[in-house]
Amino acid sequence: MLLLVNGYYIYVITILKGLFMTDLVESIKTAKVEGGSRVVLVPLVLGGAAPFFENTLYALSEKLVDGYSGGYWDIHDLTQSGRAVGFFFVPTGFGESVVVRSLGFQQDVVTTARAAGVALTLMALSNLSLFLASKGQMGLAQKCGDAFHELRDFISFGLEFTDAERSEINLIID
Repeated sequence: MLLLVNGYYIYVITILKGLFMTDLVESIKTAKVEGGSRVVLVPLVLGGAAPFFENTLYALSEKLVDGYSGGYWDIHDLTQSGRAVGFFFVPTGFGESVVVRSLGFQQDVVTTARAAGVALTLMALSNLSLFLASKGQMGLAQKCGDAFHELRDFISFGLEFTDAERSEINLIID
């Protein structure tokens, strides 16, 4: 939820700890999206912010990923009880490792394509949410923020990612 405090929009985040969060995140499933579902998923989750998401993702990738100059991305959904709650993109064509620049730590992080895609998806969702909020588009900003937090919780508490991938994602986005 976004709140206006002293002229600034901030996220109010409720963190459920222990068993409740683990149960909630474990009920979220992920799968690679195929065919026509690819063009439906992002608008389903982000609404009117969807056209801006991919441009933001690709611009960040050109800036932060060594050797990236466009290409095909796999899309993975996050579903809970059959309802789409989020997604992440994974760049293809990099082989076993991808080098991503961490702006916060000012270093290169060598990671898997999947972890790089998650980190870049998180960064794009965050950037887009803040941009939309600055333009007064609070409903769209909220959708991007919700998708960010669903993905962040999923990688933090879910079993789909290794500890090394989690660490690398955090290095890239912090």
